[in-house]
Amino acid sequence: MGEKRFSIKEAANIIGRSPITIKKWAQQELIQSKYNDKGHLYYTKADILQMLDIKKTKREIMLSGGVRNDGKSSSDKDSCPEN
Repeated sequence: MGEKRFSIKEAANIIGRSPITIKKWAQQELIQSKYNDKGHLYYTKADILQMLDIKKTKREIMLSGGVRNDGKSSSDKDSCPEN
């Protein structure tokens, strides 16, 4: 029997993100999507560990003020609301 495979929904639940986020990461080529013989997406334990690392890295960047969640730099003129 081969390595355990997780559906995109299972992977999303494990890492605490939505399936849409995982699809976006695949589109950005941060992770590689795999398909079984029936054409269904699946991920391995190694893929999930990679996703957790991506999640951690993105959080660290956001907390450091490097990039906001919407992709704009914290130095962008309109990144801070006016008081």
